[in-house]
Amino acid sequence: MPNNRKILLATQLLLARRILTVLLCFLLLYSYSYSASVNIFFSPPVDLNHKLAEYIDNAEESIKGCFYSLHSEEIARSLIKAHLREVQVQIVMDAGTLFTEDSFYPQLKNFCLVKKDTITKGLMHNKFCIIDEKLVWTGSYNPSSYAVYTNNNALVIKSKELADIYLQEFQKLWNAQTVDEDKKCNNEIKIEEDLKVEVYFSPEGGDVLLARMKELLQNAKSSIYFAQFTMTHPDIAEILIEKANAGIDIKGIMEYDQIGAYSQYSKLERAGMDIRKDKNYCFSFHHKFFIIDDKTIITGSLNSTKAGFEKNRENVLIIHSTEAAQEYLRYFKNIR
Repeated sequence: MPNNRKILLATQLLLARRILTVLLCFLLLYSYSYSASVNIFFSPPVDLNHKLAEYIDNAEESIKGCFYSLHSEEIARSLIKAHLREVQVQIVMDAGTLFTEDSFYPQLKNFCLVKKDTITKGLMHNKFCIIDEKLVWTGSYNPSSYAVYTNNNALVIKSKELADIYLQEFQKLWNAQTVDEDKKCNNEIKIEEDLKVEVYFSPEGGDVLLARMKELLQNAKSSIYFAQFTMTHPDIAEILIEKANAGIDIKGIMEYDQIGAYSQYSKLERAGMDIRKDKNYCFSFHHKFFIIDDKTIITGSLNSTKAGFEKNRENVLIIHSTEAAQEYLRYFKNIR
């Protein structure tokens, strides 16, 4: 009998080790760093609350961010702890989400760490954070209690030049500065030899961004893959249909609950495009990215809507990197 118990225990330990190995491989599949400058995360399975909290916990001088909403206790606690260790913490939130259920605005306000946006006509829909004025976190993720279950992507790029550009946008919102309508931001930055990024902010640069996105889509030579929470902009849909008719490989995934009267989903489907509804039936499919010709990524906070380009405050990165695009492509294929 003792020998049987030992055999059972050894079997259980071996099974636990194998399960742990599989889980670690699964997490590594969706957490990618191909250089010292860039980290890419996809949820699920990566817990983006935990990842962002790690960066916040390691901040030494400052944390400055703009988030549409903040409903994560883990992030709120990390921000308050950073403040208590004398790290400068400044967060801007959309005015419409301050007192929604589970918002941590009141707690952060008690420590004077947060302000509401007062200069945006539409939504303050940004989702970025600048750490120590040298590292930028951005993507489609809002800090929330259910972030680990919601389909999102996040990038962390270490670049003083990129951080400086994001800081200009942050200071505009934090200080409620008058917006210069003539100022268009489409900076191109070389992060590494094989990695360049273009930076755009709307609504001031929304027309420039739309023109650039349309240009990239129209110039696609082989493929366009997209994952979109919502798509209502007719110009983008028309280009996708045009390219599909020209023989370009077009594939897409969209959030099921956003397929309504204004959605372009049915139009794309009627055109015979390979477009699918997301499989995350209980939580949002919140991505906002395009992959073009396996070498260019468009991602950020912006949904493909007229409001995103014309009214909302958004940030978008256009990333030129074959290696980074391969990671998005690998993820895209796995969730289809």
